[in-house]
Amino acid sequence: MAIKDLLVAYDGSAGADAALRMGAALARRHGAKLTGLLAHGAAADYAASARWMSAETRAILETANSAVLDEARAQFAARAAAEGLADVPLLSESGRPDLIVSDCAKYHDLTLLGRFDEDAADARLILHPDRIALRTGRPLLVVPAGFEREVLQSRALVAWDGGRSAARALADAMQILEGQAQVTVLTIGDGPRPAPGRDIETHLANHGVTAEWVRLSKSDDVGRTLLDYADDHAPDLIVMGAYEHSKFREDFFGGVTDTVLRRTTAPVLLSH
Repeated sequence: MAIKDLLVAYDGSAGADAALRMGAALARRHGAKLTGLLAHGAAADYAASARWMSAETRAILETANSAVLDEARAQFAARAAAEGLADVPLLSESGRPDLIVSDCAKYHDLTLLGRFDEDAADARLILHPDRIALRTGRPLLVVPAGFEREVLQSRALVAWDGGRSAARALADAMQILEGQAQVTVLTIGDGPRPAPGRDIETHLANHGVTAEWVRLSKSDDVGRTLLDYADDHAPDLIVMGAYEHSKFREDFFGGVTDTVLRRTTAPVLLSH
């Protein structure tokens, strides 16, 4: 699938700024259209549920909320202009931010957003990439704050366990991987072994992608092992499936998806 329609979910954080920069670079590379989305919780929704709140307090809350949104819009416009995207639209919608982004992402080839950091953005704007990935059925590109390498063109790391989510993520990433100079397919512990019709290196080669397959020993913390490998090899992109096990199980026991999304220093293309 060609990448022609990009969405940047913007929350004013440093991660969102990095996502916008990468979105601009991808748009230039693929000749794609880019749209911004400011999804925000409405002050009126909270005020309506707080019956004790006076009219004066409600007005103060509304004014503060408007100021936060105006600042985010101005910041988006400035960052977009710096990337040569002076005319890029910024949609604005109130409600539950994760749900808004999940729904809008269904109408775009790829959605970019900043790495989750609950301390980085206003509480009314915070987005949770893992929840969005579960709901949207479309790929996400999660970008950490400060990532400024020129767009995903040299090294990629594919986390591969042979599962459904990993296969979906690999397919979703193929348009980007086809431009990579080096792709490493990483399996941790037990996993599928090459066999006729089941050889991931052959599949990538059929797309013009040269890849090496690396298997690491089984680990009690797969997410940490994946990130340690990424830290040692500095990929421009990590490709992985989200929540091969249930989200409840991963939330309760801790999981690969959560570990990677909270700690990664490289962009992660995530699909479920």
